[in-house]
Amino acid sequence: MPASLPPGTFVEYRVDTLLLKNLRVTFTVLRETTSERWVEARMRRRARLEKRWKALYERPLVFVMKRQPLSGEMQNHPIDTRVSTDEPRPRDAGWNYRARTSSPMKLEVNGKTFECQEYAYYIRPGDEARGCVQAKDPRILFAGGAFFLEEHFMAKEEPSLRIKLLNMGQRPVQPANGIIALRSTQSAVYEQADGARVTHRWTTGDSRVRHVHQVESHLAPPLSRYYEWEGTLLEVMIALAEESESPYSPQPDSDAREDLQAGNTLVRVFQRSLHGQDGGDTSFELTSTYAEDPWQLEDAPIWIRHRPLEEQGTYGGAPVHYWLKDWK
Repeated sequence: MPASLPPGTFVEYRVDTLLLKNLRVTFTVLRETTSERWVEARMRRRARLEKRWKALYERPLVFVMKRQPLSGEMQNHPIDTRVSTDEPRPRDAGWNYRARTSSPMKLEVNGKTFECQEYAYYIRPGDEARGCVQAKDPRILFAGGAFFLEEHFMAKEEPSLRIKLLNMGQRPVQPANGIIALRSTQSAVYEQADGARVTHRWTTGDSRVRHVHQVESHLAPPLSRYYEWEGTLLEVMIALAEESESPYSPQPDSDAREDLQAGNTLVRVFQRSLHGQDGGDTSFELTSTYAEDPWQLEDAPIWIRHRPLEEQGTYGGAPVHYWLKDWK
């Protein structure tokens, strides 16, 4: 079993990606039992965000983590990276690395010495990374395991990912209006007009979150914007923050507000239209229905709070219509 951590153990990171600048993420251990660890995650950055995404920054998110590592094969990263910051298991073994090194290293943080792995890879100019990851100390490992990491992708001038540990230590646990972002084994079910059902399941380990989905359909697999992934708490928070920086330019929200039954909850919703082409030049024209207040979805996994409760239209000329059926 992973080492126990006292309440108030915290780490603070600065993160920069191609979409995010100066994102600050702080993780704090709220409490532990023999089987669970409650970790509070807070995000801060200066940005003009629409109302439904501001909630991510206005309230602390609490992840109820299991105090056992996740078993089985690793999934994709939730963010665009080729580096596993917390575990030595290989990632992206299919990439043709020209050079890839990993060696023990010691760092001093706040007057204390810590061990990590000095890691670097090189594929071609502009596709390379270096950092110090896979921290041995559980006070860093519980959130992400990275001291610093800088990764370049596709010869961009700016780093595609930069992570830096800013602070760590111990502080009093303050009462807060945090909301449960995820408990292990939570799930959500979406139904489609063609009769398909897509079930999403989230599982937590000692430092990682895993998402898988199952499609039940007599037809070809339905369109899904989700994919299976597994990542550290730090990666998960980066992924949520990047979602709030959508590259698309939606049409204005509808003025109408109405109540929609989502699961066992009556939710005030609004509609938004979106049309254009995705990165693969596939045209789409979609109308999405969102919760006006994401926190109305009681006990819902954080991912379904900000995504459409219902969506219909066309994608690549094919009809699209799905809705959130239930969650638990």
